[in-house]
Amino acid sequence: MKQKGFSLVEMMVATVIGMFVIAAALNLYSSTFGANADQMRYSVLNNDLRTVLTKITRDMRRVGHCNYLSTPAATGTPYPVAQQTLPAAGATASEITLRYDLDGAGCTAMSATAVFSYRLHNLAIETRTGTGGWSPLTDPGVIQITAFTVTNHSPPTIDPPNSASSVTIPVYTIEITGRLTRDTAVQRTVREAVRLRNVFTG
Repeated sequence: MKQKGFSLVEMMVATVIGMFVIAAALNLYSSTFGANADQMRYSVLNNDLRTVLTKITRDMRRVGHCNYLSTPAATGTPYPVAQQTLPAAGATASEITLRYDLDGAGCTAMSATAVFSYRLHNLAIETRTGTGGWSPLTDPGVIQITAFTVTNHSPPTIDPPNSASSVTIPVYTIEITGRLTRDTAVQRTVREAVRLRNVFTG
């Protein structure tokens, strides 16, 4: 019995179809790989920004803390808002100074290690303790910080019933915007609101 194989035309058609299938598969793989790579870059940037935001937020929540057990009653009051370098109500700042009782010595014995500052400088967020030198919290070689703001959203003063003094709990929003140095199109903004419950306004 005589066997019949594929003709030249059939082989060419099959080859063309196969090439289209392979091209579609490669395109799908390339798109998926590119999307995953983009997601990875965004995740890295977001994690770096969140780490810095968490540190600043933690320090701000401690603002005004005072160890009453080691401080005489007459002077055992929290550090007032006036002793912090923070924006006034409705204002925004890109450099702040915070004070709280870090070593438990009490407010009257506050040491230089109880003063913390943050600022935006040369595409990086920098920090310092006391009056020491500034140190970068972020590496401009990896991420560039394009904006760092602390905004005061404090509500109106509250006058509690049967009280001779008024109370205001300051509320601040910290916002940080950054981008990857090697791909500046990858940009993220993180923010968080902080209530300062240890300070007083008097």
